[in-house]
Amino acid sequence: MASGTLKEGFAVPLAGLSARATNYSAQIFTPFNYPLKGVGYVTRDRKIPLFLWNGLNTPITLSAIDGNDDAEGISWDATPPDTIAALSSQQVTVTVGVEGPLEYEALLTFLSACAFDPFLQIIGTRAPVLSGDVGYLFFPHNWEGGLDERLAWKTDVMIAHDRTEQRVSLRTMPRRSWDLRLLVSGAARRKLETWLGMRRARYMFVPIWRDAVRLAAPISAGESTIPIESGSDNYVAGTPVAVWSDWEFQEIRTIDGVGSGFLSMDSPFLADWPAGTMIAPCRYCLSLEQRQVSRFTEDVGSYRLTLLATGDKWAPFGAAPAEYRTLPVCPFVPNWEEVGDGYDSKWLRLDNDTGVIEFDVQSLEPVMTREARFLLIGRDDINTFLAFLSTRAGRLSPFWLAAHDRAFELAAPAAVDDSVIVIESIDYEYSLQGSAARSHIEMITTDGTVIRRMIMAVETLPSGEEKLILDAPLGVAVSAATLNRCAWLELVRLDSDEVNLHWVTSDCLQVNVPIMVLP
Repeated sequence: MASGTLKEGFAVPLAGLSARATNYSAQIFTPFNYPLKGVGYVTRDRKIPLFLWNGLNTPITLSAIDGNDDAEGISWDATPPDTIAALSSQQVTVTVGVEGPLEYEALLTFLSACAFDPFLQIIGTRAPVLSGDVGYLFFPHNWEGGLDERLAWKTDVMIAHDRTEQRVSLRTMPRRSWDLRLLVSGAARRKLETWLGMRRARYMFVPIWRDAVRLAAPISAGESTIPIESGSDNYVAGTPVAVWSDWEFQEIRTIDGVGSGFLSMDSPFLADWPAGTMIAPCRYCLSLEQRQVSRFTEDVGSYRLTLLATGDKWAPFGAAPAEYRTLPVCPFVPNWEEVGDGYDSKWLRLDNDTGVIEFDVQSLEPVMTREARFLLIGRDDINTFLAFLSTRAGRLSPFWLAAHDRAFELAAPAAVDDSVIVIESIDYEYSLQGSAARSHIEMITTDGTVIRRMIMAVETLPSGEEKLILDAPLGVAVSAATLNRCAWLELVRLDSDEVNLHWVTSDCLQVNVPIMVLP
């Protein structure tokens, strides 16, 4: 054979690859010298990118990818038969999912016309995934103590010495949980305790009781729509909804679409459901925390369960909030009763063991924290607030919120085109001028007109009163008698990623929102 000629059937070495990697037994191969990939402990989908190389001068067809029994839950984006051109490669992404054997030694074999088919071995362990549902909890919720719902986002907040912040969202959707209270007796109690006492934890299927209502119109067998009088932030396509007459008899369907005044289901109902039947959006939940029971007699029990929704698709909707300086303003005024403010200065204590202690105050002004408390009545206001809360995503996004106290008093009336107001002395020029938290004001007149302005400068008058120069004219005439509210308008963020919602009834919501005023 002449020098430089290739013997038929031998692989062509590719630039940058060892001869070992391009020998005859690996005409199509993965980039792993040893075809073993450990993926460790899998709690979410893990992706493994790899390349299949064709080292021959002729195209090669990847006819199939075969997996052994342990390859359950492992997928790939290749769609054999695929042709790999001569001296070229095809990228394949292998995905190890969370479903499948807890411990596995998966073997993927790449089938082709090559004499030896390459393979990839994947080893690892999966987090246990609860599957199946055992409890359909259609026992009525006891509303005597209301219904508690929790929203838990997850953010990473990094605060510098000067109090500037960087915030990163780590969870796109909040986790939601409810405290369900049940008063059950007889056969229902025995069934419930069977579910709660099972040796292995499983899902509970439960109505979202704050959205449980009665059908305004009947549903006939064979129909696949449900008439509804008002929408809910829990009616989302792809989530379950149920109609039921008691804890033993219900029909569960999946929402296919949400219309104005109706829900379309994925399949028709089998039974007739008269007007007045209970209907509610539902969720599969985990009940892994402590479950409490108080017994009144040998056959009556009061139960309290904490249920964590899984696969939730919460979609709150409501009127868009007003904006001030490109950021949203909280659409409701907080209550002032029983609210405690916290003032925190970033300071450093220096003790040089000389008997003298020095202090280095590192923040120009104290940072204020408190709980903003809201009482919302009516589903329109509730939906608007929940939508606003959802867009804040925990501690991620700032917003404007009026302080709960009366900040100042007008000392003189102001005309429509005035861009100054005169207030009773609060020592603003000396103590607060330049404060980021005290540079904006909100005034609300007796007829409901809202005025938001920025203080550009201050002048102390000979009388001791202070004149605040604003960034724009007031737009309405104001006086002390015509102002219901004179408050500082603060730029804030949530001070916690968990918000507790207390439903007094399905149309009345109490919310305590911990906030931090941004410097």
